[in-house]
Amino acid sequence: EIAGHLDSGVSVANTFSGVRITGNSIHDNGGLGIDLITNGFQTGVTPNDPGDGDTGGNGLQNFPVLTSADGTGSNTTVQGSLNSLANQAFTLEFFASPTCDPTGYGEGQTYLGATTVTTNGAGNASFSATLPVGVPTGSVITATAAQNATGNTSEFSACVTVIVVPNPAGDIDG
Repeated sequence: EIAGHLDSGVSVANTFSGVRITGNSIHDNGGLGIDLITNGFQTGVTPNDPGDGDTGGNGLQNFPVLTSADGTGSNTTVQGSLNSLANQAFTLEFFASPTCDPTGYGEGQTYLGATTVTTNGAGNASFSATLPVGVPTGSVITATAAQNATGNTSEFSACVTVIVVPNPAGDIDG
């Protein structure tokens, strides 16, 4: 558990790469949960760049862009996309927290699971990951992306709020 730091939970210096950050509980820190430091020593949320050609801590690996998180009792489905290096495999990890960080980008209190995506020739991959974990309405979901070949792990994505999808009329739980 990485929690309660006055600054970021994990900082990756601008000259370091290959730092895989996986399966942790990162929450309640004064700064970002994961902060990749730029070559100009800038801290804070590092915006994604098309094709992910920039350099810095962990290559300033782009984070996933989440578009929705739907809960259906014992499952949570997260949808979104990743733009990064072309024709590469990435492991996306998903996390839940009771609230979002004030920056709008999350931390990750509870690890929910992972999925693997491969970007196309333009560096794009879309995903819909169904995770076998129920998450309460109003909680937020964040994600990280780690390039499988290098281990370079991104900062946390922007938060998306979980919406519980009611059972269609006539369905019986059981």
